[in-house]
Amino acid sequence: MSAAVALMLEGMPLPLDLHLHLHRAAGRVVVLAGSTVVAEYGETDLAMRNMAIVTLQRVGFPGWRVAEAFGLTPTYVARLRTAAARGGAAALAGHD
Repeated sequence: MSAAVALMLEGMPLPLDLHLHLHRAAGRVVVLAGSTVVAEYGETDLAMRNMAIVTLQRVGFPGWRVAEAFGLTPTYVARLRTAAARGGAAALAGHD
């Protein structure tokens, strides 16, 4: 985790200590780490889903844990992270 992220999350439990889960209702998805909302997007907005997945990894959630929460394979989650590293947010829009 970068120093900037650590500073923003000061006082928060480590990602490994938080339960990561999704709540779906009325066509929306809410991503929660513990009881804190970390992302919210339309259920069909795959680019935003992918951005949330990559962001969770960047703040310290292991890829396998993110994959489990989103119902994806760890391999697919790793591909998203690689795509974002190479092409930024625009690269995430092409993954479904």
